[in-house]
This record gives sequence, C-alpha cells and structure tokens, in this order.
Amino acid sequence: MKHLPLTIIFFVLMLLTACGNPKVPVTHYYLLSAGQEQSEHQTEPTTTRLYLADIRLPQYLKQDHLVMKLSENKLHFSRYHQWAEGLAQAFAKSIKQQVHTANFVLRPSDSELSLVIEIDDFYPTEQGQVILTGRYWVNHHNAPDTAIAVPFNLRASLTTTGFEHAVKKMHLLVVLLAKQIALDVQ
Repeated sequence: MKHLPLTIIFFVLMLLTACGNPKVPVTHYYLLSAGQEQSEHQTEPTTTRLYLADIRLPQYLKQDHLVMKLSENKLHFSRYHQWAEGLAQAFAKSIKQQVHTANFVLRPSDSELSLVIEIDDFYPTEQGQVILTGRYWVNHHNAPDTAIAVPFNLRASLTTTGFEHAVKKMHLLVVLLAKQIALDVQ
C-alpha cells in the first residue's frame, strides 16, 4: 500500500515516455534511371554529334522531394520520398542513355547539334497518371537561328499506388521523350 503511489507514478511515466517517442518513418531515395533497361530497339550511334546544352526545370522541381499533384493547383512534396540525385542531372543521364542515334559530346565546339530541354511538369497525380510536359529545341550550329520549340505532352497511367511504381512510369516517359528527340536528330 505504501508503494502504490510510487508504482502508479512509475507506470504513468512509462506511458508518457512510450507516447513521446514516435517511430520515425524511413526516407526512401529514388534514381530516375537506375536499373532500367535501355530501349529494346537500339540503333547504332551515327556520326551526328549532339551536345546536351541545358535541362531547364521549374523552381518546384529543383529540390530533392518527389512531388505529387493533388488537384489542379495543389502540389504535395513528399518528406520521406526523395530523388537520390538532382533531377536535372538524372534527367540528362536518362536522355543520354536512351538517344542512341547521336553521339553525345562534352563540349559544344565538338558538336553539330545542341539540345535544350525545358520541363514544365513532371510528376504523378492523385488521379493515377504520370505527366511530363514541356518543350525542347534542337539547334543546328550551321543555322543557329532556326531552332523551333517542339512541345511534348506525355502521360502514362499508374497501375498501382506508391512512389516506386510512379518513378518507373516517370522513367518510361523520359524514354518516350528520348525516342521523339532521336527522330529529330536523325
């Protein structure tokens, strides 16, 4: 009886301690191109030398968190699902892996063509789609003022939930864009 108040205080402190230490969720990191096969119908690189001049991203994609579009004007930045590398760098790497009709070069002076890609939207939606929109320019160095913006609006349906599946579909859209660019540089 004498130890009953002390025992009650001990159990109350134990309960408060247990409630005060919530389990911290694990952060997941994703690579846009890791482990992905290159296109099935690869062509041998031609002698066309292409310089990837720039990948332009909107401000909301210049951070590490994966983004999901929840409604027409609302985006969600996932705290525990992040890109393992910068999206512009990952996008450039994926494009270079997929465009097999050109040899990518490191310096613009070594190229015949330069490529600029501007992305407007790149995210999964709550409605079960993945979207990639924007435009690109292929500039011929012999005629620098003739580059025309080529718009793209690519979509894929999600067949399951989760960012892992969404990132695979996002990679698929990059492959489709690369195929479109490859046709332009042939």
